[in-house]
Amino acid sequence: MEKLLQWSIDAAQNPGHAGEPDPKLLSQLFGFDNPRSTMRDSLQEAVQATDLASRTNALLEFTDLVEDMNNANEIGNLWEPLLYLVNDSEAQIRTVAFSAIAAATQNNEKSQNDLVATKAGIPRIMEHINEADRDVAAKALFALSCAIGHCPGAYEQFAATDGWSILSYIVENETVGEKMDKKQQRIVSLVSALVSVQQFRPVFSELEKTQIVATLEKWYPFAGNYKERLEDLFILLKDQKYDEPRLLPMKASSS
Repeated sequence: MEKLLQWSIDAAQNPGHAGEPDPKLLSQLFGFDNPRSTMRDSLQEAVQATDLASRTNALLEFTDLVEDMNNANEIGNLWEPLLYLVNDSEAQIRTVAFSAIAAATQNNEKSQNDLVATKAGIPRIMEHINEADRDVAAKALFALSCAIGHCPGAYEQFAATDGWSILSYIVENETVGEKMDKKQQRIVSLVSALVSVQQFRPVFSELEKTQIVATLEKWYPFAGNYKERLEDLFILLKDQKYDEPRLLPMKASSS
């Protein structure tokens, strides 16, 4: 709307020099396009097209659409085909499907709750957070982080799906090289999302049963630009009086 307003001002001040307004903006303003219809068509193409490029482009279009919170809130029964795509045989499709889930649920309470209401959403994502393709696993972890952040319902499904045992297993079996890779960074994001849920005592209780925090402390020297994220996480845990003696003074040791 702001872009359309600016165009109208330019057109009034400089007749003949403002160019043409963006057709997409006009369509949105006057209702020529139905975003939900476009989302449905994009997902249908992603599921039914016969070549990978067309399917990928259609799913990317869907992802762009659901970055808009209003569109994400209208996904409704389109969650079913989107969740179907996370089990696709093509890693590229799985990766973009997880990107779409992340785009739709990040900082969006309604969309998070809509995903939770599908019952299958959180468990389906969790099936892929440790798959052999590390790029897909990283995207699945990111999608799970976005879905869980500040969302008690998503956290409850995570916990009910043996999420803490699965996450603990993943963390304990990761090997960090000279620098944390994308999957390991997304593990940190997931732990941060879990801690963000307004149920601190259950989260801390689960953390106390695992070696997750102790392992993340060991990752710190290799965290690169994720050091600040780890520091923030450790400070938050310390502020909530979680096992203070074991936490390292990360700010002081960041040389």
